[in-house]
Amino acid sequence: SASISYMLKTKKNNILIMGAGAVGGAFGAQLVKEKNNTVFFIARGPHLETIKRNGLSVQTRKEKFTLKVHVSDNPDDFNSKPDLILLTLKSFDTEIAIEQLKSVVFKKTQILSLQNGIENYPKLVNVFGKKRVVRGFCGINAEVLQPGVIQCRPGEIFIGENIGEVSGRIQWLQSLFEESNIRCTVSEDIHQDVWRKFTWNCIFNIVTATTQLKLGKIFDDPEKIQLCKNLFKEIRQVAKSQDVLLGADKEKLIFDIAKDAGDIKPSTLQDRLKGKRMEYDAFTGALIRLADKHKIHIPLNRSLYNQLKQFDNQ
Repeated sequence: SASISYMLKTKKNNILIMGAGAVGGAFGAQLVKEKNNTVFFIARGPHLETIKRNGLSVQTRKEKFTLKVHVSDNPDDFNSKPDLILLTLKSFDTEIAIEQLKSVVFKKTQILSLQNGIENYPKLVNVFGKKRVVRGFCGINAEVLQPGVIQCRPGEIFIGENIGEVSGRIQWLQSLFEESNIRCTVSEDIHQDVWRKFTWNCIFNIVTATTQLKLGKIFDDPEKIQLCKNLFKEIRQVAKSQDVLLGADKEKLIFDIAKDAGDIKPSTLQDRLKGKRMEYDAFTGALIRLADKHKIHIPLNRSLYNQLKQFDNQ
């Protein structure tokens, strides 16, 4: 690992942020502040135009700052080969992103998806191979307040190899993030941890979006808590089909994380309130696809899926 840290100090990292929304913007801004990194952002629409014109503005509890950044809607506009591609766009945009990235991925490029859900990693591996794709996810409370302006609290990135080994690339990524003041945890069992986060999203992103209540309000209502517990029971059966055991300890952890998060708006609720396309298919949709495959009965999850589908089509 000595040679790896040496490599980090002497070489600038070229980082491509594929999707400079709330998550990509928040982590990307941190990476820009570390002078060892050259960071390129991919955005679109008014968000892209505003960042081009005024820079990327970030508001945290402690500070507000604006960064002049390289931004475009096309990865080909950047003439350096990326060492790292952070995939931070919505799951329904993954296929388009893969097409756009084919021309900029070279043999040393590592791709880390911090996207929601469980279906993006296999899609990326399918196209770019396991050696190029790192498995991970993140925990962050962030929101695009208006084009070019992101509000966030400090987030955390989780990464790991499937077999729990700590490889060279995992060490390299961890130090890259830590040097940019981004907490990065190397997971002992990334498959189980991805499922824990996925379960959290399938419950709390979906329940807040269907009820249009912030997270804290869910915990003020015994009926809503019971609904969440019943959703968990159904998800637990589907998880089992994927060799994931969601025991009482995991259940407690998932509910404690939600309770401690306070009055936040998870991303699917943010999208619903803004009239944007919602990402429920990456959550409950993926769950339903697995349940169908393994003939598992999950009526509650289905009914919430159908509710969100109706809101989405209005």
